[in-house]
Amino acid sequence: VMILALALLVGYLGVFIFRALVQGRGVKIFDVVQSGAAVLIGFGSAVRIARTAGTGEEVLGWAALAAALAGYAVAFTLVRRRLGRGRGFFYFATLALVFLLLGSRAVAQGPWLVWCWILLGLVTSVLGARFDRVTLQAHSLVYLALGAARSGLLPGAVGALTGTDASLGHSPGAVLVVSLVALVFAYLAAARQVTPETDDTPRRVIRSGLALLAAFGLAGLAVLGLTAILGEGRALVATVRTGVLSVAALVLSLPGRRPESRELGWLAYLMLLLGLAKVIVEDLRLGDPLALFLAFGMLGSVLILVPRILRAGRRNTGDSPNV
Repeated sequence: VMILALALLVGYLGVFIFRALVQGRGVKIFDVVQSGAAVLIGFGSAVRIARTAGTGEEVLGWAALAAALAGYAVAFTLVRRRLGRGRGFFYFATLALVFLLLGSRAVAQGPWLVWCWILLGLVTSVLGARFDRVTLQAHSLVYLALGAARSGLLPGAVGALTGTDASLGHSPGAVLVVSLVALVFAYLAAARQVTPETDDTPRRVIRSGLALLAAFGLAGLAVLGLTAILGEGRALVATVRTGVLSVAALVLSLPGRRPESRELGWLAYLMLLLGLAKVIVEDLRLGDPLALFLAFGMLGSVLILVPRILRAGRRNTGDSPNV
């Protein structure tokens, strides 16, 4: 049954690859949809059978990793030279991404899987920045986002900022800290390559995703650290969250006023919106007079300062304000 499942996968992908590379017919929407189904049914079934039988899963994982390397090589050499950065290029690059994720899950387990995804994210980030490859930078965002989720950084930060779960913050592990550092590094690597000629929408989306994950991670750890020092009273913790969101908005607005890092300005407005929603939903319900005074004072100050800072940056660069 495992052989039949893999034969389905190899048969479908073999036909599509033959049509795209040998016959030069390119990649159609039908090929993309059928390939996804073939990977899900063929490889997914083979892995499920191997896991149930207790043997063979690691071999499938290494085979998937080999297919991923082949997919990257074909996409960035043969397909890019012959067909350009069209649908065929993204087809093979996405196949490589999918097989690399599936293979790493089959080969690495537990904490090693997180380290694997963080390493993949750093490698693709460096290569994408070094050779100006938007696809590799997008894949870096996928790997690092999965690493942040798996390490506990993302759920821990969301829990700390929303008050749903603060159990991860008092003793963050090394992998959680490394995941955060990797996100910051990947954003800085992508931001260093920004020029007026290359600052297009895909690159801004990638930088925005990296900055969003890093900002939430830093804000979440800040909340957890401050509550560990100041105490865990409900009104106090609610005020700490408001203060962290306010400071995050102010800090993001400072570099966000420059055109090459305007995505940080967008995140500053997002932090303001989250702070406003949080004050209405949580602070007004839990806060005592002193806590409410501090929360409204902090949030009101940044509501005045952040738009002024961003507008001043646009005026200095000649851009029209975008309200």
